[in-house]
Amino acid sequence: MIQKRIERGRTLSCSEHKKEFKNHKNDKRRIYAKCLGEGCEWRLNALKLGDQSTFQIREYNPKHKCGKSFHVKNVNSKWLSGKYEESFRTDPNRNVKGFRKDIIKDIRCHVSKHQVYRAKRKALNAIEGKAEDQFDQLWDYAAELRASNPRSTVIMTMTEGDDGTDRRKFEKLYVCFDALRQGFLHGCRPVIGVDGCHLKGPHGGILLTAVSIDPNNNLYPLAYAVVSGETRESWSGF
Repeated sequence: MIQKRIERGRTLSCSEHKKEFKNHKNDKRRIYAKCLGEGCEWRLNALKLGDQSTFQIREYNPKHKCGKSFHVKNVNSKWLSGKYEESFRTDPNRNVKGFRKDIIKDIRCHVSKHQVYRAKRKALNAIEGKAEDQFDQLWDYAAELRASNPRSTVIMTMTEGDDGTDRRKFEKLYVCFDALRQGFLHGCRPVIGVDGCHLKGPHGGILLTAVSIDPNNNLYPLAYAVVSGETRESWSGF
């Protein structure tokens, strides 16, 4: 609870007053913070009440005697990701360069492009979950596809990790729904086209697709696969 209060205090101190503070002691039972300005008397001391989850503020001086600063170290990527998380929730593809200009105009503090990039990545991880966590759910996703789409073909393969642990790595995923296969056999033209495209993101990969043409000359999807690279082996397996 008190950590959240300190974060709100940091927001006020950074974005409105352009001040920096430092937590001299910050553990499970106490928080001592003071302004880094020379001769400034702003400080906050809080202690935990017994075995409760509540902190009590013992000393608090809200007045600053130092000047404002355009470069505030407390304005970091973690703070920025929390403050502007809702902005990325509504527009996850927001341009970093334009977003940096909006931040500087909003809080009147200097932020680097690297800070904004890291803030965006942390905000998207908080919204969508880390990519590693999503890969861990692929087994459940494949099992659900097989259960809800009988006679469909769902194949996922893994490779042994090269980091000396038992953790395996994703290699490829192939999906062909039985409804699409039957639709191709009973109503589409006898033409199959294949193509591949690169997947954007920290882990990359290639998306392979197979399509046909329906009686209205529109594209008809047949199957898709996600592989690590566009190689002869991945194409022949697809």
